[in-house]
Amino acid sequence: MKMTSPIKLALAATLAVMSHNTTFAAVLASDNAADSAYADGWQNGDNGGAGFGAWVFGGNTISGTTAKIASSTLNGPGSIDVSGSSFQLLDSGNYVDVFRFLTGGDLTVGQTFSLDMKVNFRGGFKGITVRGADDSTSLFKFETGNPGSGDDYIVYDATTGNGSIGNSYSNNTVFNIALTQTTVGGGSWAINRTGGITSLSSGTYTGAVSSIQLFSAFSSSTGTPEQTIFYNNFAVVPEPATIGMLLGGAGLLAFVRRRRS
Repeated sequence: MKMTSPIKLALAATLAVMSHNTTFAAVLASDNAADSAYADGWQNGDNGGAGFGAWVFGGNTISGTTAKIASSTLNGPGSIDVSGSSFQLLDSGNYVDVFRFLTGGDLTVGQTFSLDMKVNFRGGFKGITVRGADDSTSLFKFETGNPGSGDDYIVYDATTGNGSIGNSYSNNTVFNIALTQTTVGGGSWAINRTGGITSLSSGTYTGAVSSIQLFSAFSSSTGTPEQTIFYNNFAVVPEPATIGMLLGGAGLLAFVRRRRS
């Protein structure tokens, strides 16, 4: 009976691990509003940058009316722009939302999804929902607005850290939001506030990040630029560790060769 060589076995094992991880892990991704895909505005089906799925607009979201490419300085001091551009959501009482999916799979251990968000006035409610593998369950929701108890910045649906992260107002408020997958079943979130007020809030979530929803409602923001919300600088890092696995496979092959020599 012909024996399979140790080298072939090692290579097969390495390739099998690579195939499993690269097929089901979110790929390296980045996008911002200055990408050429948005030169004619922000539209349903646009897919700028690399690594994310195309934008999907909710029923009340209209390109050029409730979804625009514009400078985040329109709602006050401070900026999250790239080349003078960010993604802007506006509404005049209706609920408007847009969706985007990770590609390649959910976040895997060690990967982080992040974005920037800029707000000024806090009328209505607007923010981001990060969703799990079924693309409907909220793992983490961050909202600025008035939930009935006064203007605030609030985390919902997380495992720990829910509630207000501090309601002090500044007309120059930028949030960097990051979710890092630390285990197969969950991870940690962090919100870094900069601008007129600086703070850092954190907690944990349960599940694996798969998609996002950006939303705005009841802000009457079409006529009040200060009420609008801006987003930009979406990213997933790092990419699946295929290089490390290749190096690991190469090291294993070298070890086998040394044993046979």
